[in-house]
Amino acid sequence: MTQLLVSVRDVREAQAALVGGADVIDIKEPSRGPLGAASPAVWRRVRALSPTALVSAALGELKSLDLHNIAQDVQGLDYVKVGLAGCARHSSWCQQWQALRDALPRGTQLVAVVYADAHAADAPSCEMVLEMAAVLGLRMLLFDTYDKHGGDVFAAQSMHMLRVYMAMARGFGMRVALAGSLRISTLPRAIALRPDIVAVRGAACAGQARDGRVVRSQVALLRKELRRLGTSPNR
Repeated sequence: MTQLLVSVRDVREAQAALVGGADVIDIKEPSRGPLGAASPAVWRRVRALSPTALVSAALGELKSLDLHNIAQDVQGLDYVKVGLAGCARHSSWCQQWQALRDALPRGTQLVAVVYADAHAADAPSCEMVLEMAAVLGLRMLLFDTYDKHGGDVFAAQSMHMLRVYMAMARGFGMRVALAGSLRISTLPRAIALRPDIVAVRGAACAGQARDGRVVRSQVALLRKELRRLGTSPNR
């Protein structure tokens, strides 16, 4: 069964996501970009909500990331992710990515993030990210979009290419998460790709607005739809 990840900005939203049935709680601050970082204090408060829940956090973009105190700040998180915006023409991102992986505490995994609209982000291509992720031994890949006003992940990449990239990731032994402005209406297309995780924020908010508040009823509706699609004979 595909798991549901819900991105939250604070403890109140995290509580709503947990009660609604989210499998993974992801912490980010949407006003700071597609992978905007909340404060370490928020990370700690959300982590303390449920010792058994899977918790991830966005750290921002790699080019602006400060590794000072990173091991202490992310202690207890299961996953962390950074974007690669602005890295397409700078080969040093590979070394910076490795330095981040090496700086993480034991038990915290680095997620490889692919921007499906890599051109809008001036980010490395999916192939380059996948190859480097395999070299570093990363175990999770996230497809996301950089430009939240430029359409969803299906506008940025065809179903065919998403299938190709996901097959490559699985060939490297990676689990795959799919994000990028997904809605309840696009869940059938997402599930057709058989991702391990579907990741949402706007779809879990009141009014389905990314800058709104995550509410339990929307999370529960997403969870119900995922279960229905997961048991469909056409899956």
